[in-house]
Amino acid sequence: MKIGIIIGSLGFGGAERVSTRLAQWWHAQGLEVSFYTTMPPPEKEYSISSGIQRYYCHQASNPFGVIKRLRRILLADKPDVVIVMDTPMCVFAVPALLGTRVAFVVSERSDPKTASIKWVTRILSRSLMHFAHGFIFQTHGAREYFSTSIQKRSVVLPNPLMVRELPSPFTGQRKKTVAAVGRLIPAKNYPLLIQAFTQFSSTHPEYTLEIYGDGSEKERIARRIIDSPVRHQIHLMGTRKDVLDRILDAGIFVLSSDFEGMPNALLEAMALGIPSISTDCPPGGPSDLINHNENGLLIPVGNAEELCKAMCQLADDPKLCNKLSQNSLSIRNRLDIEIVGAQWLLALQNAIRRRARERKKDNEVL
Repeated sequence: MKIGIIIGSLGFGGAERVSTRLAQWWHAQGLEVSFYTTMPPPEKEYSISSGIQRYYCHQASNPFGVIKRLRRILLADKPDVVIVMDTPMCVFAVPALLGTRVAFVVSERSDPKTASIKWVTRILSRSLMHFAHGFIFQTHGAREYFSTSIQKRSVVLPNPLMVRELPSPFTGQRKKTVAAVGRLIPAKNYPLLIQAFTQFSSTHPEYTLEIYGDGSEKERIARRIIDSPVRHQIHLMGTRKDVLDRILDAGIFVLSSDFEGMPNALLEAMALGIPSISTDCPPGGPSDLINHNENGLLIPVGNAEELCKAMCQLADDPKLCNKLSQNSLSIRNRLDIEIVGAQWLLALQNAIRRRARERKKDNEVL
């Protein structure tokens, strides 16, 4: 099987991270993998093995040029199946793929109800996605948003963990640190975390807050920190390649998002055994990972009081922290890429079979 992945870029983001992980694993299994990126490469992006092909399809301010270039590359590269990574990419991918006889799967990577995309892109992409031969969703909540026709051709698959590359779980005395990891964008709602941490610090002044990541909201978040009475306890750490090693001994991990797909930062924190708190945000990624009060804590979206209360609960209850830490480690077995990567392959094989059946029907009609 030769697999193609159509994606905006390989810059630091959730869909990009999952794509490169899967590609690396498939390549290690002896499969051919190609990336087709539609945007100019960012300054920082995920690296891929030299054996994985990378094709640049972007054209300055010319979407039709992107489609034309992408189609030409697809016809030359001849993948057996293509993953369209995120529904908005359908505006480029589907016109380029139609008539090529290539099977393709659309993977929704965010909350379809709240994703911040232009209305024209939203309408076009959700019309064009119906041509796909399969769909992969991260959560059941995301799948339920779409039509019965799409749901029948879909599977819900989690993001994979590179278990062999993870640090061993920390077993010593944890630091008085609250850690957060993710792009500095509005959806992550870091102002909520800063507000809750400021309140938390009034009773737990020994704790610090470390926020790892970069993004469009960096200046706004930095100003919010400066305005906080506990600004010297809050630190923007930037993007770090060794972020997992840096947060390994953190006392608390927090995901404060308004919406998420399947949050990689949360599942990695849990795999490290860090006692974790997350908003119960749509379309249900955190609630798929966390069984409240068993392997983590879930709080309402946008509620600083409840977030502060949850942080206090973990700071004051070592037995609860230990229980959450130990129970969360089981995620390593459930989401190991050896399991999840194979599940993705099965979904791609099913799409190829569906495409073959469609071609057979077309030939019978002719």
